[in-house]
Amino acid sequence: MLGNRRTYERRHKRSIGGRIGRDGIHGATFSSGAMTERTITANSQAVQIGNAIEEKRAFDAILEARDKNLIRAIQDCGGGGLSSAIGEMGQDTGVSVQLKNALLKYQGLSPWEIWLSESQERMLTAIDPIKIDELFKICKKYNVEAVVLGNFDGSIELTVKFGNQTVANLDYDFLKHGLPQRTMKA
Repeated sequence: MLGNRRTYERRHKRSIGGRIGRDGIHGATFSSGAMTERTITANSQAVQIGNAIEEKRAFDAILEARDKNLIRAIQDCGGGGLSSAIGEMGQDTGVSVQLKNALLKYQGLSPWEIWLSESQERMLTAIDPIKIDELFKICKKYNVEAVVLGNFDGSIELTVKFGNQTVANLDYDFLKHGLPQRTMKA
């Protein structure tokens, strides 16, 4: 999806759209579970809070950026939030992420909450650094927030930081193949 590894140094990850909150944490797991009388109290934060106006603005900005050939890759921050979107997008190059740059709905979120939140109306894009200013202008035109979250660094690792603190540093070989396969008897 990202092309050859020789061009990794020219790509940045950029988050476009809505802000991150606690809504949607465990949203994908919650939506697959059984509903009971305790669901509303036990799982209320798992329900993502949508914003149709933000969605439309982000959609229009992405279409214009696409038409101007600014986007090299794009991924929805759905199930798993940034963890799955960035994890998938950086698997062939390695990626470093700075969670302090993420736009939050409110203060006090832990790094793991920022990393896993499934808050709505968020997209992750891979942008050539020389085209970032042009993308920012488009986002401003549509009143859409956009931030640089990190870059593709050629390390073949997933490194996640929160300020100076490293909160995750995983080799992609381990991420892809590290789980031992279970042998089951029929």
